[in-house]
Amino acid sequence: MKRALFSKPRTLSRRSLKIEALERREVFSVGGLDPSFAYGFGTANADFGGTNEASYDSAFQSDGKIVMAGTTQAGGGDWNFGVARFNSNGTLDASFGGMGGLGVGRVATDFSSGRDGGEKILIQPDGKILVIGTTDPFGDETDDAPPEWPADIPSQERRWAIARYNSDGTMDNTIGNQGKVVLNRTGV
Repeated sequence: MKRALFSKPRTLSRRSLKIEALERREVFSVGGLDPSFAYGFGTANADFGGTNEASYDSAFQSDGKIVMAGTTQAGGGDWNFGVARFNSNGTLDASFGGMGGLGVGRVATDFSSGRDGGEKILIQPDGKILVIGTTDPFGDETDDAPPEWPADIPSQERRWAIARYNSDGTMDNTIGNQGKVVLNRTGV
C-alpha cells in the first residue's frame, strides 16, 4: 500500500465569535497586599543596620507571630545569622531580641569571621526557635554580595551551623557552645 505524499485539501469550516454582555461585577485584587499589615504597607521589613540583609525562610508560631531567618552584615561587617520576629500585624515584636544594639524584634548570631547564614527555620513545640544554615569557619569573606547558600563556599570549608533561641530571642545555652553547634559537612 502506497501512501500519498500529499493529502487531499481539507475544507475549513468557519466559526463566528460571539460576544455577550455580562452583568456588572466587583472584582477584588487576588494576591494583593494587605493594607492592614505592617503600618499599611502590606510588607514587613527588619532593618538590622548593616549594609546588606537577605531572608531565606520564615515560619509561623502558634500565636500567629512570624519568624524569619537569613543573613545580615550587621555589626562587624562579616555575614551573620539574622533572625527577626514580627507580630501578626507585621510590626516588629518588642518582646524578641534587642540585644547587641540591634533594637527590638531582631538578633544577629556570629559563628565565624566568614560567611554565616540561616537557611531554614523551625519552631519547636516548646516555643524555641531552631535555625539551620551554613558557616565558613576558615574564611574572611566580607564582600557586599549575600552568600548564595551553599554554592559559593567550597565544600571543604562549609560547615552546618545550628542556632537555637529561646522564645525571647536569647540564645538557648542548653545546647552546643552558647546555643550554637557547628558540624562538618561530609559528602557535600
